[in-house]
Amino acid sequence: MSTNQSLSRENIRRVRKLEDALHALQEKKQTSFSITKLTSIKSLCQEEFFRKEYCRYLASVVIEDAKMSDNNKNDLSKLFHDAQHAITDLTTHTDEGDEAAAERTLSQLINFQNEHKRVKSYTIRIIKNSRLIIMEDILRCLLAYRTDTATAYAYDATRSYVEKYNPRYGTGLNVDSIPMLEKVIQFWKRYEK
Repeated sequence: MSTNQSLSRENIRRVRKLEDALHALQEKKQTSFSITKLTSIKSLCQEEFFRKEYCRYLASVVIEDAKMSDNNKNDLSKLFHDAQHAITDLTTHTDEGDEAAAERTLSQLINFQNEHKRVKSYTIRIIKNSRLIIMEDILRCLLAYRTDTATAYAYDATRSYVEKYNPRYGTGLNVDSIPMLEKVIQFWKRYEK
């Protein structure tokens, strides 16, 4: 992490709003928030430096969580390893070979969960592992050519990581989201000065 980089005042304000939501959940002042609270991630990831650092951080957190709970299935372990390698390459140096390798890895992730089912008039994708979806979004973020597209994928990855369903509160940011939201905020707090 470069200590020269710091968030703008506006982005520090955005991080503080996320912290306020976290504290309200922790102190049970509020039981849930709309997932749109996380849209500030799009603004926080506008600058390429922060976007790359955040993607690398989020990937490492997701992989650590996967190691602890996915029973280290061989097919999943290889996919996570390949994704982490591609993300590291894209965030530390970028050349055409790294991008091509990352695109191949993204295709592998998509193909692993490429089963679809027709439900009424909709086609839905069958998800075997939600953490792989996060890794897909992180790779899409890093491979995107347009900033607005990249930041949307950063938001999608964060949303998939933090959003939880609880029958008492519904889907969104709720008490089950606290540990994940803490990790997201922990990253951004590093850059407050």
